[in-house]
Amino acid sequence: MEVKQIYALINSISNEIWGTAAPSVKDMSGIISLGRTIGANGTWTADADKFLNKLVDRIGKTVIRTVDSRVDLSNFIMHDFEFGAILQKIDIQPLEARQDNSWNIGADDFTSVYLDVYKPNVDSKLFSTITTWTVKLTVPDRLYRSAFTGDAGMAAFINGMIGSMSEDLERQLNKMNHMCLCNFIAEKKKNSNNVVNLVTLYNETFGYTSEDAGYQAIGGTALYNKDFLKFATREINNFVKFMADDSARYNVAGKIRATSRDNMHCIMLTDFSSSVASYLESDTYHNEMVALPLYTEINYMQYTGGSFDYRGGIVMIPSSEEGAESPTAQTIGNVVGVLVDRQALGTTITERWSASDRFNSERRTNYTQGASIGFFNDLSENCVVFTLN
Repeated sequence: MEVKQIYALINSISNEIWGTAAPSVKDMSGIISLGRTIGANGTWTADADKFLNKLVDRIGKTVIRTVDSRVDLSNFIMHDFEFGAILQKIDIQPLEARQDNSWNIGADDFTSVYLDVYKPNVDSKLFSTITTWTVKLTVPDRLYRSAFTGDAGMAAFINGMIGSMSEDLERQLNKMNHMCLCNFIAEKKKNSNNVVNLVTLYNETFGYTSEDAGYQAIGGTALYNKDFLKFATREINNFVKFMADDSARYNVAGKIRATSRDNMHCIMLTDFSSSVASYLESDTYHNEMVALPLYTEINYMQYTGGSFDYRGGIVMIPSSEEGAESPTAQTIGNVVGVLVDRQALGTTITERWSASDRFNSERRTNYTQGASIGFFNDLSENCVVFTLN
């Protein structure tokens, strides 16, 4: 188990979202667990606990992953567990069809093989990175009294501050959920895997050049083009259907996957959803998209800002760059939506805690609330990213 202190990252993200600091490249290297595959010989160098360094970290939960073939942001999935430190995902790939030898036994060149061994194609991946941070508050016994006329008013003020700590922790968790999603998008960009540039595809489909009246420039102006919005929503809905079929096309690892609409996060930027709702409210494509069970709208990807360029932009060093001699940042702008399997990203171990410490000699009490949460990206799961590039 590897524990990462991320308080500095959370403070930086908060300042950018609040608009008190300029956007900057976020170094996510090693923050999001991408999983480590157990070797073919089954060996695994076990991690030790963080207190005695003698106890072996245990697998807290095992997920068996098969291909969910079809017969015909909501919250990220949470693999929550109290004991153990590692999430294990076992992936069972489809079996290959083999020759039926019962029809060949009469052939002169036929050789019978009795009870041959046919091993399944199985991978095991372990997610073990945990991020942790705290928020702290000191409440003095005497120093607040001069600002209040009675105990009731001061008690309400103190209760409000302590309640604010829980709200702060919840907001920080939400920001890290955004970073978990953005890291997945950055990993897709790094691997040139299924980042669909809708504006470029629109111009290429209709043969538009910059000299033509129907040409659409990349970026936010596409949000006001009704013809483009019809095209874009059609393409997104097509991918919803395409990803439900068994295929190795839509994930970085080339695994055979199938993501049904019931198991698919459809996460759309509010800018895009509002334009679609305004121009295509009665359109079938729009109605199909918002009817998805895990359809979610978010106001920003990595950071908020006064323009679509900020809200749809991602600039970060992805987690897979950990250990690289010269880590490379990934920049991707104009992101408007993501279709991603619900098994692809989320949290592993989730621990929330609180404590108080009394300092009688200084007449004060320190309150602490903290979180230890493992965020993961499984790049062997299906995901398609859509941009206005």
